[in-house]
Amino acid sequence: MKRPAAHTSPDPIPGSLDISLSKKRSTVDELADRVREKILSGEMPPGTRLPTTQQLAAQWGTYVPAVHAALTALTKEGLLDRRHRMGTFVKEREARLSRVGILAPGQLWQDATELLFIRELFLLLEARFLQENIRTTTWFETRLGEKTTTPIPALVKAAERGEIQALIALNSGQYNAAWLNALPVPVTGLGRVLKHRVDFDINSFFEIALTRLRDQGCKSAGLISAVPPSHAEHVQAFRRAARRLKLQVRDAWVRNTIRYPEPHDEFGYNQFRELWAESGHPDGLIAFPDNCAKGVMLGITTAGVRVPEQLKVVFHKNAELPFLCPIAAAMVANSSHQCVDAFVDQLTRLHAGEKCPEILLGYELIPPPKSPPK
Repeated sequence: MKRPAAHTSPDPIPGSLDISLSKKRSTVDELADRVREKILSGEMPPGTRLPTTQQLAAQWGTYVPAVHAALTALTKEGLLDRRHRMGTFVKEREARLSRVGILAPGQLWQDATELLFIRELFLLLEARFLQENIRTTTWFETRLGEKTTTPIPALVKAAERGEIQALIALNSGQYNAAWLNALPVPVTGLGRVLKHRVDFDINSFFEIALTRLRDQGCKSAGLISAVPPSHAEHVQAFRRAARRLKLQVRDAWVRNTIRYPEPHDEFGYNQFRELWAESGHPDGLIAFPDNCAKGVMLGITTAGVRVPEQLKVVFHKNAELPFLCPIAAAMVANSSHQCVDAFVDQLTRLHAGEKCPEILLGYELIPPPKSPPK
């Protein structure tokens, strides 16, 4: 009987991988960019087997760890397939994004105002993917804090086996960012420590909100924020915008001492009452985010503060979520629909091999409704 021919892998093609390093950038980043360009341009078609990391390091005049790191980054992007004892190959890519994972907090359906925005995003994502015939797999993270440092085994296996092509992490943070960023599929989310992320531009928020206060005649401004002190850039953005607009700010008027698990609305209420009890207080006030703003609004009404005669107010609002506000407060809103569009756009571009590290979304001013003529 004739024996079947043995299967052999294609020979490496070092000639097509000529790369001259500029020495002006990170070697790892430059190598990844140059190989990515060759793959996306078709110069290295699917199935192409790369030389070994040792051969590439010698050819490119660099070190093996740098080559390994660059190829690992491209593998996580889905451009390369590294097979044990066989080599590294340009991966066959599915043209369409059709399988997406979602990581959501296990407390999503509990009656917690802090999760209303995340819940809205989750529902909008499911509706969007259903409409576009994209299959979703959802993992609910029931652990909290440092307990999320270790990966979710089922999620990691799904990514490694190609059961999902990308992941949206709705509860990423300092503890789980390391293993999320290490997954072999593109990952996006609202977490500021993710390699790829969608976020709302807090500088834009404070520029709009403080400009509104200045235009109303305010000379000073305060901030009550349920964003914890660990997010120092939040208050820094407020102070920068206030300085630019020449609005006075005192330390006693900046209140962001919230500690988990203190409810945001309770924090906002208590902080306003304490602020208003000070011997001096600002003539303009910003409250962020919306669930904290609701507590501030309650504090304003129960203290009998007249808005806008005694105090000008700007609240944060999520455009798609209800916010019943009986006082004449302006709102600076962000959109859940816009956020979902950005998630899908970013993952689509990353799946296609494009670079898309971050998308920042803006805010929109919603002035208080005009009083009907008497």
